[in-house]
Amino acid sequence: MELLLIFLFVLHLSKLQSQLALHGIVFIWGFTAILGKLIDLPSEQLVWWRMGLAWVGLWVIGKFLHAHLSNPKNRWKVWGVGVLVALHWLCFFESAKVSNVTVSLLGLSSSAFFTSLLEPYILKRPIDRKEVFLGLITVLGIFLAFPFDHPGNLGLGLLYSFGASVFGTLFSTINGLLKQEESAAAIAKHEFLGGFLVLTIFLIFLDPSMKFVSVPSWGNMKYLLILSWICTSFAFLASVYLLKYLTPFTVNLTVNLEPVYGILMALIIFHEHAMLTPMFYGGAAVVMVSVLLNAWFKRKNQWVEEEVEI
Repeated sequence: MELLLIFLFVLHLSKLQSQLALHGIVFIWGFTAILGKLIDLPSEQLVWWRMGLAWVGLWVIGKFLHAHLSNPKNRWKVWGVGVLVALHWLCFFESAKVSNVTVSLLGLSSSAFFTSLLEPYILKRPIDRKEVFLGLITVLGIFLAFPFDHPGNLGLGLLYSFGASVFGTLFSTINGLLKQEESAAAIAKHEFLGGFLVLTIFLIFLDPSMKFVSVPSWGNMKYLLILSWICTSFAFLASVYLLKYLTPFTVNLTVNLEPVYGILMALIIFHEHAMLTPMFYGGAAVVMVSVLLNAWFKRKNQWVEEEVEI
């Protein structure tokens, strides 16, 4: 993995190659829910291994990238955000385990709604009514697509997925503030370490015998390594690198395709075709349109701000 990243960082990509690479990374992120379903471990142990292995990967790569916090006082803040990352992953993987991959990814689309409410509070700016309205439209689309008549714990899975959206919105917004002082690689490395340490304390409290430290079977371990090093460490740093060639708007817009890629993979691997009713397609279309409109409005506001600055 380290050699692959070094090769990527010295490679000069065209705009088309960068966009294709970004879609590949988003495809990899969409695969995380699949891996969460395939790994036969409780969600808290899965996240513990993911954070620990991802931290090791970033620690090794960080030697090459010099991923160190410039201000040591930020360590506690970053570790705190790492706890939010852990909670985000716990909810996300638990959603996939108690229901299915499609529900977990569908609920994750609600992040637009939670962002419209939480981001203004954290950044101390006025609430944008257009963002709230489009966020509500997204939630409406989710409920239209949700198969209420389908058996199983799909409702519980959707609630966990909404929780993942809330924690994901919180850590993403706070990271935006931290990136004004620290590099993205340094933030990620210390977030994974902070989340790993807190989760270790929590698991010791649940299981004083510390059986969770036992090395999983090779069937689980190979998926954990893919999840931690390819889908987390490599994909994250590669996405940061691609910002040299692509605008944040293009990156954010493409990342919105993660649920689409994940759901398509779930259909192929787990045969979750029973959910694909006409209402599902209609609701999914509403979600995608609202997400794209929200991205377009944000881009339009950015253009206006740039014109005012000029």
